[in-house]
Amino acid sequence: MQTASAGAQAVAIRSVSFTADSLARVGVELVDGRRRRLRCFSCREHFSVAESTGGGFAPGWYLCPNGCNLPGRRYETVMQTKAPRSRKENAG
Repeated sequence: MQTASAGAQAVAIRSVSFTADSLARVGVELVDGRRRRLRCFSCREHFSVAESTGGGFAPGWYLCPNGCNLPGRRYETVMQTKAPRSRKENAG
């Protein structure tokens, strides 16, 4: 397992592939495969996949810039939507 620096702390890097299932396990989704754009499930931030200088993905390429899906932090892996309230609930 590799480590990458996030701010002042070292972060354990997981092995993540560029598939919907693998990305969902780390709290992000693919929004544009051609441009390699991801979206964080927690904060909804869009970000580009970081590339290493030698080609390929940089360590921690799937990490949200806001730190939402850092290892050890709890995050939602399933997007939740609020069900609309019925008119009866709104009335009283």
